[in-house]
Amino acid sequence: MKQRNRGLFSLLIIFCVSVLPVQGEELTLEKAEQIALEKNIRLKMAEASLKMAEAGFREAVGGLLPQFSVYGQYTKNFELPVVVIDIPGAGPQPITMGSTYNSTGGISVSQTLFTSGALFSSVRLAKTGEEMAEIQKEQEKNNVILTVRTLYQQILLMESLIRATEEAERSALANLEMVRKMKAAGKANQFEVLQAEVKYREISPRLLSLKNRKKNLMTNLITFLNLETDEEIELSGELTLMDNPFRESALEEIKQEALANRYELVLLKYQEKMLKSRRLLAASGALPKVSLSADVRHQAQADSQDGMKYYRSKNVSVSVSIPLLSGGKHLASVQQANIELKKHELQVEQTIDFILSDVEKAYFKVFESREKVESNATLVEQADEALRMVKIMYENGGATQVEVLNAESGALGARSSYLSAVFEYNTAILQLKQAVNKL
Repeated sequence: MKQRNRGLFSLLIIFCVSVLPVQGEELTLEKAEQIALEKNIRLKMAEASLKMAEAGFREAVGGLLPQFSVYGQYTKNFELPVVVIDIPGAGPQPITMGSTYNSTGGISVSQTLFTSGALFSSVRLAKTGEEMAEIQKEQEKNNVILTVRTLYQQILLMESLIRATEEAERSALANLEMVRKMKAAGKANQFEVLQAEVKYREISPRLLSLKNRKKNLMTNLITFLNLETDEEIELSGELTLMDNPFRESALEEIKQEALANRYELVLLKYQEKMLKSRRLLAASGALPKVSLSADVRHQAQADSQDGMKYYRSKNVSVSVSIPLLSGGKHLASVQQANIELKKHELQVEQTIDFILSDVEKAYFKVFESREKVESNATLVEQADEALRMVKIMYENGGATQVEVLNAESGALGARSSYLSAVFEYNTAILQLKQAVNKL
C-alpha cells in the first residue's frame, strides 16, 4: 500500500512539473497554449455545455424506446362504503361495496408508435444541439489560442521595448560621462552637462512604466491560464516577424477558404436544421398520434388476509389521438417557424458579408503592417548611424549636445516604432489566420 501511494504521489508530481512552469523556468508559447487548453475556465464551461447537450440527446432518444413500469397497491378498508339502492317492494336497502382487503400488483409497458414526426424532430433537435455544442467548443478553443498568442506577443513587445530603453539609458549614461570629462577638460560647459543629465534621468520613469505594463500583462496571462502560482515566470523567445502562410495566396482564394472553414457558417447550417425540426415539431401538434400499451396485473380482494386469492388479468390497447380544433395555435406555430427560417437566410447572407469583409481587412492589414516594418527597419539603421556620427562629431567639436540628445531620442523612437510595427504585423497575421480559421 505504501509503495502504491508513493507511485501515485510520483505521478502527481510528474504531471504538475510537466504542465505548470516552475521557478526559473521559461514559459514557451506551446506550453502556454497547452496549459490554457487544460485549465482555462471559458473552455471548461464550453466542455460542460457539450456534456449537457450529450445528455439532452440521450434523453431525447429515450423517448423512442419502450417505457416499463411496475406498480403495486395494498388497501385495508376499516369501514366499507355503503350504497343505498331503492328496491321496488322493499324500499331503500343499504348495500356494502368492496372487500376489507384489496391488493393489486403488475407491470405495464407503453410504446409510442406514431407521432407525425414529433419524436423524430425532438431527437434531431437534440442531436443538432450536441453537434453545435461541439463546434462551439472548437470555436472557444480557437478564441483561447488567439488570446494566449496575442498576450504572448504583447509581453514580448514589452520585453523588447524594455531592452531598447535600457540600451538608450546606457547610451545616455555614456554620453553624460563623456560630457563630464569634456567639461573637466574645458571643452564643455555646465549647461551641456545638465542637458545630458536631464536626458539620462528622464529615461528611468519611462523604463519603470514599461516594466509595470509588462507585469500587468503577465498577470493577465497567468489569470487567463488559470494558474495558481506566485513564482516569477519569464517567457521564452523574442519578438520576431511571424511567417505569413498566405503570402503566395490571392485574396479571393483566402476568402473562399474562409467561407469553407469558418465556424460561424457551420453553426448557421446546424441552426437551419434546428429550425426545420422545430417547424416539423410545430406541424406535428395538429396531426394524429398513435401509442401502444400493455398491462399484466394480479389482483386480490377478500374480507380476511387468509382468504386473499390473486387473479391475473392481461390487456393490450392501442390509443389514437387526432386533434380537431386548436383555435389556430398550431398553424400560428408553423407560420412562426417559417418566418424564423426566412430570417435565418438573411442572417446567413449577413454572416457571409461579414466574413468576406473580415478577411479583406485582415489581408490588407498584413501588407500595410509589413510595409511599416520595412520602413521602420530602415529608419532604425539610419537613426543608429546618425547617433554614432553625431557622437563622434561632438567629441571633435563639430556638433552640439542638443544634436546628440536629439539623435539619441531619434534612435530610441525609431527602435520603438520598429518593434511596435513588428507586433502590429504579427497581430495582423494572427487575425488573418483567425479569419480563415487556421490558427
